[in-house]
Amino acid sequence: MKIYLDILLITNAAVCLILLEAVASFTHTALRPLRSFCAAVLGSSASLFIAVECSSCFTAALVCTAKLAIMALCVFSAFGKSSRLLPNLLLYIAAKALFTGICFVFWQLSESRTLIVQTFTVYFNVSVLRLILAAGAVYVLLEAAEKLRSLRGRLEGFKAVYQRGSLIVCMPAVCDSGNRLTDSFTGQPIVVLCSDKLYYKFGLDNDLPEGLTGFRLTPYKSVGGTGLLHITSSGTVRLVDPSGRSRPLRCTVGIARSYGNSQRALFSPALLD
Repeated sequence: MKIYLDILLITNAAVCLILLEAVASFTHTALRPLRSFCAAVLGSSASLFIAVECSSCFTAALVCTAKLAIMALCVFSAFGKSSRLLPNLLLYIAAKALFTGICFVFWQLSESRTLIVQTFTVYFNVSVLRLILAAGAVYVLLEAAEKLRSLRGRLEGFKAVYQRGSLIVCMPAVCDSGNRLTDSFTGQPIVVLCSDKLYYKFGLDNDLPEGLTGFRLTPYKSVGGTGLLHITSSGTVRLVDPSGRSRPLRCTVGIARSYGNSQRALFSPALLD
């Protein structure tokens, strides 16, 4: 099997980029284009180990360790330093394993019978199109898994308790996979409290900037349209699960109108981890 270096690097970079986007979609993380590009280039460099002759167990172990280190650097480059670095790395490794399984199915369905297995890495003699389709299938499967997780969260009956000074408000909480809002200052997810009571209590209907003490505006985009959301770092939010256990959330609070409907809180599934 003849392998061209440029095709090898470009194909692996494209696959790496798709898998990173799949992990980002599953964890509700927004990737910066430059960081994604650098991570994809770094991840594709691991494919060059196919040229290393592993004549001993020591060499094979060294190459395998180097590949794992490159994967860790790839995930770090894409997502940055965070407490979720290890879970993201494990999820990326799982995505790679799933990608390998799908490629194996494509290889079985093809007429090719060439297969290279070297230092825990499998090289399939399949077309570039099928490799990209396999990576796309991983993205779709992870997206479907995240939707199912979010659906289960919606049915579990969470409650959110917002406390700001002497004010304590308890409302139903919905795990919303579409809520990917983050505070640009702190990087924390935004828990949106849809409540006419809170909206008018804090005077958010006031158009004068001096009347919005403690609040700032951030743009949002949803199915219903786009606009500006009032957010604040004041107060705390505790999430109560159906069993009655509660835990504080590291988040920023957004206040929106409920337009006459019952009040509710919308939080990202990432806060469940």
